[in-house]
Amino acid sequence: MKCREETWDDTVTTPEGKLAGILTDGDLRRLMEKHGGATLAMTAGDCMVRTPQTIGPKILASEALNLMEKKKITSIVVVDPPRKRWSGCPPPRPLDARTHVVPE
Repeated sequence: MKCREETWDDTVTTPEGKLAGILTDGDLRRLMEKHGGATLAMTAGDCMVRTPQTIGPKILASEALNLMEKKKITSIVVVDPPRKRWSGCPPPRPLDARTHVVPE
């Protein structure tokens, strides 16, 4: 399965706005390769990465980019200390990650 060149990600939050996880196109592709059509019956909670890479809001964009290159990831989530989501940060497109709320 080949996805489009552009990547996407969605953050998943609790009703209180705390980061619960992230789901990326790569995660979904890997699940489809492993589970085939059964992936379509899975929820975001089943599919998401519950411990995504995060940074604080005062981290420089250049530091975030260096971290993403070092860890070979395409998305990083900006959160404040109680893990409330600020924004997804996938380069090079604008910050436009959509947010889905799931119960804890």
